[in-house]
Amino acid sequence: KIYGKNDRYSKYMTPEAYEESYNMETTMVGIGVVIAISEDGYLVVEDVAAGPAASAGIKVGDRFIAVDGVDVDGYFPAELGELIRGEEGTRVKIDVLRGEEKISFNIRREKVRVSDVSSEIIDEKIGYIKLNQFGGINSFIDFMAVYDEFEQKEVNTIILDLRNNPGGSFDCFVNLFLVVHILVISLYDFLYNF
Repeated sequence: KIYGKNDRYSKYMTPEAYEESYNMETTMVGIGVVIAISEDGYLVVEDVAAGPAASAGIKVGDRFIAVDGVDVDGYFPAELGELIRGEEGTRVKIDVLRGEEKISFNIRREKVRVSDVSSEIIDEKIGYIKLNQFGGINSFIDFMAVYDEFEQKEVNTIILDLRNNPGGSFDCFVNLFLVVHILVISLYDFLYNF
């Protein structure tokens, strides 16, 4: 009962539910969306991978209302993900709110690769990396690929966004922490000796 009482972002999950919900696999059967909680507490599309959702016309910012007729108000992203995933080739009905318009999609589930890492270059020297969860070796590899790309393009400032990141693989966290820590120390040494 204590969870969620004073913090809308808190909710108790059993270890079994957590393991099922926060799957470390980057390839899964679903529609290819990343789900987040908006500032006003609604479940929204945060990112759309190449796949069924993108083909159907789902867009970033769409607010989830229902999945197969189940009202998802009060659900957490992991719980919504469980409803959306299913057997390859089966269909799922997704109802969203886009602005004031209610839109329904009937989408065929497919194997999709969803990266835990998304990024963009904000201007010539500032890069942005969003890490949705510490999803094991694939998250680390994707992070390093983005970092290498930023380095080649001479991006010298990185904003690392961990909002809505529920955690995940401890090894992935440690590896990323070491990389970021080394970068910060290198930058400090450079500035100190400049």
